[in-house]
Amino acid sequence: MDIDAVIAEATAQAAPATEPKATTEAPAEVKAEAEQPQETTAETPEEAKPDSELTPEQLAKREANRQSHRNSKEARMRRELRELREFRAQIEQKQSAAKQAQPINQENDPDYPNEDNFDNFIDYVKAVAKYEATKELTQAKAAKPEQVEPQKLERIKRIAEQEQEFARRVPEYAELYNQNADFMNEMPKQVAEALLDADDTTLALYALMKEGRVSDLEDMTPMQMAREIGAAQERGKSYLKPAKTITNAPPIIEPLKGTGNAGKSLHDKSVEELMKQFA
Repeated sequence: MDIDAVIAEATAQAAPATEPKATTEAPAEVKAEAEQPQETTAETPEEAKPDSELTPEQLAKREANRQSHRNSKEARMRRELRELREFRAQIEQKQSAAKQAQPINQENDPDYPNEDNFDNFIDYVKAVAKYEATKELTQAKAAKPEQVEPQKLERIKRIAEQEQEFARRVPEYAELYNQNADFMNEMPKQVAEALLDADDTTLALYALMKEGRVSDLEDMTPMQMAREIGAAQERGKSYLKPAKTITNAPPIIEPLKGTGNAGKSLHDKSVEELMKQFA
């Protein structure tokens, strides 16, 4: 039976009964109670008499006993009703706590596994466990930024310092950097890792930006990137040589023009800001 139904029934039964009038004839329910055999005590001759044979004093005493019995019964039922209400409150509190402890569910996360998509409940439970573990891992990583190894951090700092020095010697580098600011400021991680392994990262970047091909690195495999960056370093050296008066070399491809806001000029950036490209 539902808890609410039990409480409603107990409440109705615990309602104070209407005080019966003292009459020579006992009410029907009182007669029924009087007819029930007593398990613990034997009836005295006076108690066995019907109400019609009792004196007014004896009848008043019997009515007082009956009222005392009703009061005890009502008190017991009120106590049981109170215990039922306390039990329901505990259940509701536990349900509320369980709901708050499980914020990830189908209602607020569309990626949560749907039981209808699985052949059996076991596969569904496994999918939920895997999903929640992945979710917790992602949240943990977001809360704790990835720590950069000291050697890698030193390498990044050295490259940033080389960039600033190179830009002072070759003013064109700063112009090319600003034209490719969208890519340079949001450099994909795999590209940054490949550039960090280069012998001369700045020279490779100079050649690739001058040729308008720096963003092509994003579409290459790690091996292709390493090969392209190595070749770009050699091309960069040739770009730094003084141009001859007469040459049959093909014209240099114009670099791609960035469409985003370049923000600070390369000359205005600090070493720490330049380090963010590769971190």
